[in-house]
Amino acid sequence: MLKAAVLQRVTDAQKEMLQKENPTVEFVFQPELSEENIGGFDAILGNAKPTLLKHAKKLQFIQLGSAGVDGYTAEGVFGNPNTILCNASGAYGLAISECLVAMHLAVQKHLHLYRDNMKNHAWKDHGMVKSVMDSTILVVGTGDIGNQYARRVKAMGAKLYGVRRTGEQMPELYEKIYTVEQIDEILPQADAVALCLPGTEKTKGLFSKERLLKMKRGAILLNIGRGSAIDSQGLYDVLTSGHLLGAAIDVTDPEPLPAESPLWDVENLLITPHVTGGGHLLATTESIVRIGCENLKLIMAGKRPPRVVNLKEGY
Repeated sequence: MLKAAVLQRVTDAQKEMLQKENPTVEFVFQPELSEENIGGFDAILGNAKPTLLKHAKKLQFIQLGSAGVDGYTAEGVFGNPNTILCNASGAYGLAISECLVAMHLAVQKHLHLYRDNMKNHAWKDHGMVKSVMDSTILVVGTGDIGNQYARRVKAMGAKLYGVRRTGEQMPELYEKIYTVEQIDEILPQADAVALCLPGTEKTKGLFSKERLLKMKRGAILLNIGRGSAIDSQGLYDVLTSGHLLGAAIDVTDPEPLPAESPLWDVENLLITPHVTGGGHLLATTESIVRIGCENLKLIMAGKRPPRVVNLKEGY
């Protein structure tokens, strides 16, 4: 019988579902994994510490509870080189895309500034605002999250362009898809740029200060992917200079953002502490458990599940 560790918290109903749909699997819920006991598991549902995985010599499968795979793709992480690593891509689209729309509107309508007014008991008008209607939006990273955000703002009347590694066309959503190498062709036309990128060596520093300055004056920048995609000092400079209308970021570099970072004091910047995803929406946690359950069934049947991570590409 295959033995599986379930690290994330699950409801009684979710436990029942896992056991019912995988009757030949022995589930151990929320074990404290260590170098000594991790070797007894054939599968793990959840984000085990990457440093422990070299001791998991019989591990066939690990289902992460995250879309990101930071720390799991380095050479030598797995004690069993045949371990299949899957992420939870597809579980976070609803939660994060709705937050991304909210952040977009908050910056364009100055809602974060009016919240600041409340703290100061100030009845102050922050002037003209912008609309999503008839705006041009560039989505950098057209995976599940980026596409769900795109569908929502398209319904509000925006014109959409996308950036992805392969540059494949997606006419149902985007006017045109560009490759990363072509990004500067479209960047100056965008009223808003939404970064929905994984954290890889190829995306690190993608938005340098030089590239940020190529953005349209008065545009807004949104980032819910990885903080490493943006040069933090460059972001500070373009925001405080007035080149951009504003920005909203759920991820920073480094993370957590140090208390002494000057970004905390930038008036036209909205910062949230990497909370747009996670387990903050019940539908997300339910989706993660369902993905893990389905992938485990495929593994048991000798089939390759979807969402297998390419360790070389990092996603």
